[in-house]
Amino acid sequence: MIRLLVIGTAVALLAAGVQSWRVNRLAEQLTAAQSQLGAYAEAAAIRARQDAEQARLRDAAAALDEDLSHMEGGDAPLDAYLSDAARKLWP
Repeated sequence: MIRLLVIGTAVALLAAGVQSWRVNRLAEQLTAAQSQLGAYAEAAAIRARQDAEQARLRDAAAALDEDLSHMEGGDAPLDAYLSDAARKLWP
C-alpha cells in the first residue's frame, strides 16, 4: 500500500512538473505574441501617418497644378530651360 502511495505521489509530482513547464512555455509564447502584436500596431500607425502625409502632399501638388494651369499666361510657351524642367517635373 505504501508503495502505491509513493508511486502515486511521484506520478502526481511528475504531472505537476510537466504542467508547470507547459504553463511556463505558454506564458513565454503569450509574451512573444503580445510583443509582436505591439510591433504590428506601431507599424500600422506609422504607415497610416505616412499615407496621410502622402495624400496631403498629393492634394497640395494637384492644387498647385490647378492654380498654375488657370493663371494668366498659363498656356504660353515656355523657354527651353523651363520647358525641360517642366518635363522632368510633370512627365
